[in-house]
Amino acid sequence: MPIVTVLRENLREVLLAAGAFIGINTVGYIFMAYLLSYSTKVLGMSKTLVLLVTGSVGLTVWAAALFPLIDLRNPPVIAALFTELFSAEVRYSGASLGYQIGSVLGGGLAPTVAAALYANWGSSAPSPCTSLRSRCSACSASSRSRGRFAPPRSARPLRSG
Repeated sequence: MPIVTVLRENLREVLLAAGAFIGINTVGYIFMAYLLSYSTKVLGMSKTLVLLVTGSVGLTVWAAALFPLIDLRNPPVIAALFTELFSAEVRYSGASLGYQIGSVLGGGLAPTVAAALYANWGSSAPSPCTSLRSRCSACSASSRSRGRFAPPRSARPLRSG
């Protein structure tokens, strides 16, 4: 079974993939769930205004960052990172496990943690948690792209015949 094989032989790579995906989901779910809820319920803003402002600011930041990222000529693309981590025999299982674990730890917990921070300290900014998870993703992605992790132990040609 590929899932047993990937967990037995590539656990480090699964965790690396999960770490690379945590930040993406954290930021995404903070914006999709917590920001909209906080802005409308606590600040009393309309959903339309929040979505327009968030979208405009997001597009402005993305536009400013896009071309410098392209100029790097080797941006870390998460899908490419995931496929490089695993041999062909366990690639789908390994990438899927990494993606799902990162989704749960990033997106699943982010709005809950942000709401708990607000409830306990009255803070509207989940920035430290979001920033920490984003740094975790950056470290995971850069450690693989800089060659700190060797190719997976199970990386071998597919058997023919």
